[in-house]
Amino acid sequence: MNTETATLQDKTQTSMSLLRKASELEAEISRLRGFEAAIPELIGKAREKLRKAEEDISSTEGKIQGLKKELREKEGEVSGFKDQIIQRRSKLTDVKTNKEYQALLSEIELLEKKIAANEERQLSIMEELDAMSAGLKEKKKDADAEKQKFEEIKKQKELEKTRLAEAIAEESGKKDEIFSRVDPKLVQQYDRLVVAGKRDAVVAYKFQACQACYGRTTPQEEVLMRRGDGIVICPQCSRFLYWGE
Repeated sequence: MNTETATLQDKTQTSMSLLRKASELEAEISRLRGFEAAIPELIGKAREKLRKAEEDISSTEGKIQGLKKELREKEGEVSGFKDQIIQRRSKLTDVKTNKEYQALLSEIELLEKKIAANEERQLSIMEELDAMSAGLKEKKKDADAEKQKFEEIKKQKELEKTRLAEAIAEESGKKDEIFSRVDPKLVQQYDRLVVAGKRDAVVAYKFQACQACYGRTTPQEEVLMRRGDGIVICPQCSRFLYWGE
């Protein structure tokens, strides 16, 4: 092997070694970005739990206000019924016929039944209010706990996001430093692969096949890979290939 051939071989092997390292860094960057991309969803899930807890409180408070309004209305109705009873009783001494007298008694009896039913409903409302008020206190405690949990998760995930961004920047810096030592044309080819979604831009050639797409090269290219005499590109997926057997 003459000096020129040896130099070319060394340059090729160095380029492939650097590209392989860049591909490893690319995989790590992709992994870190995956974690980073998942953070908003994790925060969103915690926020959704808090929103549901607060919504439940708001719904319960609305029901309580509705029951209180109904209770006031029932109390007003009872007061009105009692006034009507007083009015009808005052007329009992003025009626002239037994029929009129019996009619007034029937009206009074009906009003008394309405009062009884109304007061029974008031008791039922008060029982519901007691139960709902007690439940509301528990719901507020749960919501406070959920809010604290959300704030903790949000803080934790935001710190994690910062650390991930720093790690991504560090790995990207390493990759850029590697690329500064590689032929720009090879870097462009590598970048095209990554943009096309082929983040594993450098893969092994084993068992006579590219381990990404299982495409095959020529026997001459296999010799080049084995010896490290040249850059070999997969004819099917365009990835860089290195001898992996």
